[in-house]
Amino acid sequence: MSEPHIVHDADRPPTAADALAIIEREQAHASSKLAPNIAAFYGIWGMVWLASGVLFFLTASAAAAGWATAALVVTGTVISAVIGVRSGRGITGTSSRQGLLYGLSWPISMTALGMLVGRMGALGVPGSVMAVLSPALFALLVGALYLVAGAIWTSPVDYALGGWVMAVAVTSVFIGLPGSPLVLGLGAGGGLLVRAGLSLVKGRNTCS
Repeated sequence: MSEPHIVHDADRPPTAADALAIIEREQAHASSKLAPNIAAFYGIWGMVWLASGVLFFLTASAAAAGWATAALVVTGTVISAVIGVRSGRGITGTSSRQGLLYGLSWPISMTALGMLVGRMGALGVPGSVMAVLSPALFALLVGALYLVAGAIWTSPVDYALGGWVMAVAVTSVFIGLPGSPLVLGLGAGGGLLVRAGLSLVKGRNTCS
């Protein structure tokens, strides 16, 4: 998208159209800076989810797949934190506070769900049931968070992504073992990778 044309005239006071053109230009510039970071964020977690699902589906040892997934999650968390810090530089005001509060909702809700899942196991829920329900519950939460993100920032793509991930989570429970991990990996991970691709395309179109 080409930059809006602004007519500069020293004898004419700036009009609302001039102000709107400046706003559109700055929004396009900001989007071109943030899009690659956002795409990387979605791409990283799409790959983590996809790799995790494939590992649990193909690996005979659930413990080995679990440790490998834990390593992937830690790596993804560190990289995502770096991306988040870089993306937030220079952004202040209401949007910054919204982003901070929304970002904090992820570790808070994930920790709470982790405690709930741990308690479910302690209460005697069978391991075969936990193997299906636990990842589906986390996927359901992730989908809900993306749904909220889409509503807050009026992003139909993120809203659709949230609904898709939630649908995949529910579907995985109905399919059950041994296919449920693969359904989550391909469905949720694939959805995130598609979202990453859309972010890259949007960023390129904004720069053009």
